[in-house]
Amino acid sequence: MLQVTNIQYIRQEVNIKGCSYADVARRTNKDYRTIKKYADMEEFQPKGNIKKSQPASVMDPVKDIVDQWGSSFNVTQLQYVKPNFVS
Repeated sequence: MLQVTNIQYIRQEVNIKGCSYADVARRTNKDYRTIKKYADMEEFQPKGNIKKSQPASVMDPVKDIVDQWGSSFNVTQLQYVKPNFVS
């Protein structure tokens, strides 16, 4: 999205001064479709970030059980077992 000052400039040049989209596009090094988009907008304030809702996690049904296992698990009991590759 363009900065507000750039959008205001585009709207002024096209809507008030009557310059063509192509003329403003050449002066601003933007595509004429971008100029048209911003010149024709009624409101150009950013709408803010809209978060998409996250689908339910696959772990939700068993999360409580796994948390219980984790709380009763002692990390010092871990042992590394070297894999035994058969050649």
